[in-house]
Amino acid sequence: MREYIRQHGLAKLGEYMAEEEAKLRSMPLNIAVIGNSGVGKSTFINTMRGLHPSDIERGAAAVGVVQTTLDPTPYKDPSSPNLVYWDLPGVGTLQYPIGTYKEQISFDRYDCFLILSQSRFTTNDAWLATEAENVRKNCYFTRTKVDIDLASEQEDYPSGFNEEAVLKKIIGNIKANFRLCGLDAPVFLISCKLNHKSRWDFPALRARLLGEFPISKRAAIISAMTATGKEVIALKYELLKKKIPAWAALSGAAGMVPIPGVEVAADISLVVNRIKYYMEQFGIDLPCMERLSTTFSIPLSALLREIETEKGETSPRALALEALGFKKGVRGFLKGLEIAGSTLAKTTLITIGGPAISGSISFTSTYFALNKVLRKLRDAAEKIQDIVWEASTGRRQFTEEADHVHSEDEGEEIATLQPLDTTVYEGQNNEVDSESIVVDEMTRLLGDSDLP
Repeated sequence: MREYIRQHGLAKLGEYMAEEEAKLRSMPLNIAVIGNSGVGKSTFINTMRGLHPSDIERGAAAVGVVQTTLDPTPYKDPSSPNLVYWDLPGVGTLQYPIGTYKEQISFDRYDCFLILSQSRFTTNDAWLATEAENVRKNCYFTRTKVDIDLASEQEDYPSGFNEEAVLKKIIGNIKANFRLCGLDAPVFLISCKLNHKSRWDFPALRARLLGEFPISKRAAIISAMTATGKEVIALKYELLKKKIPAWAALSGAAGMVPIPGVEVAADISLVVNRIKYYMEQFGIDLPCMERLSTTFSIPLSALLREIETEKGETSPRALALEALGFKKGVRGFLKGLEIAGSTLAKTTLITIGGPAISGSISFTSTYFALNKVLRKLRDAAEKIQDIVWEASTGRRQFTEEADHVHSEDEGEEIATLQPLDTTVYEGQNNEVDSESIVVDEMTRLLGDSDLP
């Protein structure tokens, strides 16, 4: 990014960032979900998209009726239409024999394959895995309805029931089955239900799928996938964090406009917009939390408390002002500047190369504000995942005035602004190269290795 700025200037950086995000949103991502009828494919596809079967208006797949999949059926993620889960029929049936299966399902379309079974995997499944491996595409074996297996075992042997022992037994049977099929691959034990999205091997499956996705599409799949688990939140956090220097650089560009007050408005606007995007990525924007509240019977207030500011506000603007340090709001901040004579000082700085210094300050303040609020929202998203899990499993009952404990930020060492010697950036006619100052300030704060 630093080299891009030196070649094209800060003015072009906004276009570059917009184009990069547009590429992520438009990149086609296709995940094949294969299995015979009744194995839970529709429920699995709904859960991967964070949908309850009742979310018909948002495109939830119908469940509860066992029907044979005759044709490949696409289900788009409601938040990221470029991410499509395909419900595909099992291989080796009368309608889909091995000889023509790849052509019938358009095999080359898919980025990876998930084979679902509620009992045994077959030699046909092994054939499909081999075909996928031959073209460097991953195939994941998923044993569904493990919740039903455990419930049956507990009903049959109530006194001696041991969940870990039952799961080991299931794995042992599958491995034996694999040996007969010539397979040697990991298998994931899951329940496809939405309230089981964080139980058994579901988190490991999501992490494995994202971590092994084709490298050219990995950022796109992390960005597009619904944040249905902490492992997804963690990957989204790392991806979003890498982009912060570029957005802070945009703030630095606005800070060089020689009009007092412009950089303050630009910083707030930029941080507010990024917060909105972060909340959408983590699945904790207001519409998402309203759906969680309705689906899992959790008071909305219990969810909103996780993101509120010290003043009890939850809007992106309030979060931005807190992150930027405007404890008394914009008017109070600007009034403080006037009282301190900062307006006059800024006007003086403008005449002697002040835009460069102002740009550097804008970059630094925005950089730390975005890092602070991103950590806060990540932690809130993880906490909300815990709350939803506790509610869905009956481990916690909620009232409208649910208890809430505010956690303190873990103090991170903050780099300080150093006085800038603008003379080293002067060219002919003593003009200051403002963009070089902002770029070098980025390097000082982040180091070469941390710049994207």
